Amino acid sequence: MKQSSLKSGIFLITYGIVLYLSLSHLGLLAGAGSHIITVFRPVIIGVVMAYIINLLMRPMETRWLAGLWRRSPRLARGKRGICIVLSILGVLAIITGLCVFILPQVGESLLSLANNIPGYVSDAGDFFNGLESKLDMENPIISYLWDQVEELINQSGTLIKNFVGSAAAWLLSFVTGLASGIINGFLGLIFAIYILADKEHLNYIYHHLLHAIFKDSVRDRIEYIVRKIDRAFSGFFSGMLVEACILGSLCFIGLTIIGFFVGGMPYTLLISVLVGMCNMIPILGAYLSAIPSALLILLISPVKALIFVIFLVVLQQFEGNVIYPKVVGTSIGIGGMWVLLALTVGGNLMGIAGMVLGIPTFAVIYALVREFCDKRVTQKEAAVQGVAAGTEPAVQSDPAAEE
Repeated sequence: MKQSSLKSGIFLITYGIVLYLSLSHLGLLAGAGSHIITVFRPVIIGVVMAYIINLLMRPMETRWLAGLWRRSPRLARGKRGICIVLSILGVLAIITGLCVFILPQVGESLLSLANNIPGYVSDAGDFFNGLESKLDMENPIISYLWDQVEELINQSGTLIKNFVGSAAAWLLSFVTGLASGIINGFLGLIFAIYILADKEHLNYIYHHLLHAIFKDSVRDRIEYIVRKIDRAFSGFFSGMLVEACILGSLCFIGLTIIGFFVGGMPYTLLISVLVGMCNMIPILGAYLSAIPSALLILLISPVKALIFVIFLVVLQQFEGNVIYPKVVGTSIGIGGMWVLLALTVGGNLMGIAGMVLGIPTFAVIYALVREFCDKRVTQKEAAVQGVAAGTEPAVQSDPAAEE
């Protein structure tokens, strides 16, 4: 008993020292973590790619094409390579299809904007000239305000020049980052292919290391937690995909219905696809889809753009408070209130990454805490029953070993 208390005290003291040093050198740890992520970025991207592609490849290999493997033993011997190729081609086909569908319509909208800019400038000039003739310039307040407007117009050339300079610098940075992203993505895809092709051997190495380093009880607990994490993240990504499809469909139906009353909403299908895709990013995705969509409609009709913004606000409120908590929460096994809590806390701590990773992380913590509480309650009830019966309570087994 004394030895156990001594071990617990040493553990708590060590944990406190490590926690204090970590918090006091948080900036240094963040810089070191950022450097490590930069160095291993292709590997990290490859692991993420492999995990996401495996969500499609696993049912394809075990269920969808199981009949084909039984009918053709020759194909069955190469089923891993076939499933990897089909999964990657499926993902690339979806991305290519979206680009082929979206980019021409975006290009058409930008070309329309470029052609209409002279007309917009002329209309603005006519508006200000007509406004000046109608105003009482003898009024000192109106005269002062008009002078401020004219000064702002005169400074617009400098503002546009600064904006063009900033846009050029941003474009150069974007192109550089895009080139780096393409290279890292290509290297990540190669890593992902190797990981998927040899995943059984990597799984064996993982279990062998755990068996060599930890005791059996600790190893079983780690494997149990890893299985929880895998279920939470796979359920989260599948739930996000379902939720994005639902939102895109609702957006298309709503805009089609509105179009009957306002003479048609432009780019209905394009905007619906954009809303569904951007909604994969929690919270911020609503704004990423709303701004370009509203600008596209604004080029055609300001009234329709206003109607679209109102409709999207209502749709996003319904999605954020009803669809998202229900669909994603059901997929990962937590209620809607906990999903909103995870979004809030994760977003405040880590921004967009916290919003994306906060929900499955919270699902794992929630499941482990609930399991711990259930276990403790069961042990206490058994202890009470044992005291009442005059016997010692039975030792509760670890659920990690049972799963």
